[in-house]
Amino acid sequence: MIDRTGKGIRTAPRDALVAQSSDKGKLGGSFGLHKMLDMAGSSIGAFLAFIMVTVGLKYRAAFMWSIIPAVLGIMIIPFIKEDRSKEQKSEKMTFRGLKLNWKLKLYLAVMFIFNLGNSSNTFLLLKAQNSGFSSSHVMMLYLIFNVSASLLAIPSGKLSDKFGRSLILVPGYIIYGLVYLGFAFFNSKILILFIAYGAYTAFISGAERAFVAEISPHGYKGTVLGIYGMIQGIGLLLASIIAGAMWDHISSEAPFIFGGILGIALQL
Repeated sequence: MIDRTGKGIRTAPRDALVAQSSDKGKLGGSFGLHKMLDMAGSSIGAFLAFIMVTVGLKYRAAFMWSIIPAVLGIMIIPFIKEDRSKEQKSEKMTFRGLKLNWKLKLYLAVMFIFNLGNSSNTFLLLKAQNSGFSSSHVMMLYLIFNVSASLLAIPSGKLSDKFGRSLILVPGYIIYGLVYLGFAFFNSKILILFIAYGAYTAFISGAERAFVAEISPHGYKGTVLGIYGMIQGIGLLLASIIAGAMWDHISSEAPFIFGGILGIALQL
């Protein structure tokens, strides 16, 4: 809970900072760059965790070592200089008075419904473990997912700048749906599925945030990105509760069938 609280506090200001710092017409590529670096860091972290566990280091020690890069990251933040003059608020506006574009409202509604089927990635790792992968091999699968997302994040973001957000978002959600159905029915293809799930993550991350930031009211990108994060978080919480109940009371395939069908159906 403390970890997710930290994520909730930092995500909207961080995304607003990326949007503010981006050159015109390159917003998708900017968010893609952020995601690439984010997933590259996760890849290195997953690889180091795999090495530590393989050589017999206990999990507690692995977590202790992970504090070092976290502290280094925090030490860099004071050196970031913001240009607050780029986007001034046009008028005083309360949360209730915030006028959102109808396209944004529709997208947020669709995203919420989609997220009801997009449970925690932990379920993917648990599915891999249930399919016979050892703990160290599950870490390698997570590493492969992160590498896939990192390699494709910038190209996907740039493609959304060139061809439009929807032409990247829709295929991304369809890939997600197919991957989830794959986790339900094709246990022997789990390696390919983790690679494809990384592709979905790359397709969505840059285009989605760029779309939300672009159609936000002038001067309120941080607020709207915060609303986006809130709706996404509520959806993911409910999704994981639903997935857990399905896993326990129906089968381990049920959450993936539900998520896969929901993800594809929303794009039709």
